[in-house]
Amino acid sequence: MSKKEREEISQLPEKYRPLGPWGYWGWTIIYSFPIVGFIFMIINSFRTSNIARRNHARSFFCTYVVILILVLVTVAILYFTGVFEMALNYLDEMLKM
Repeated sequence: MSKKEREEISQLPEKYRPLGPWGYWGWTIIYSFPIVGFIFMIINSFRTSNIARRNHARSFFCTYVVILILVLVTVAILYFTGVFEMALNYLDEMLKM
């Protein structure tokens, strides 16, 4: 990054300053913790102190929602086709041995 670019970024209000690569990496690590990360993600999704951080948190939240929907659809398909019940019966027989 050139000196001119750094000066332009430093003159921006805090709300509009971009996150650096280490900022994205750090928030990604924090969001990956099961409970604490989810709480931070929800908080940062609604905060207006930094737009880049808010959008990053929202993208993680959207990713988790899409994954949850895919898991629910997969479980429903397995349940209604009988594969889920066959797997449970197989596991039950294996545990009885």
